[in-house]
Amino acid sequence: MFLLDILKIVNVARDSITKFEIVRKVIERVNGAGERTLRERREILKRVSEFENFSTCCPNDMLKAKGLVSEIREVINIKDSFTRMRQEVEKERREKLRNILKK
Repeated sequence: MFLLDILKIVNVARDSITKFEIVRKVIERVNGAGERTLRERREILKRVSEFENFSTCCPNDMLKAKGLVSEIREVINIKDSFTRMRQEVEKERREKLRNILKK
């Protein structure tokens, strides 16, 4: 499990680990696991991109957090656009092949 040791630290000595360290460890572990954690990576990105309440951020970090979330949204939109274009090209190819086979 990606969180077991982190949960122990949080439960025993909450002040000994920061949110940044927790996030860094989880993301490193999820990314390190490769393709088998694709669903988890997508879920993390989905949740980050949907984040809109920055009131819990330190005032000094609020603008930086908003900017980074915005940047993540932009990258996701670009990747999604390429995926949709690739799917459309594949759909057209299948339709052409189907029409050729019908003749």
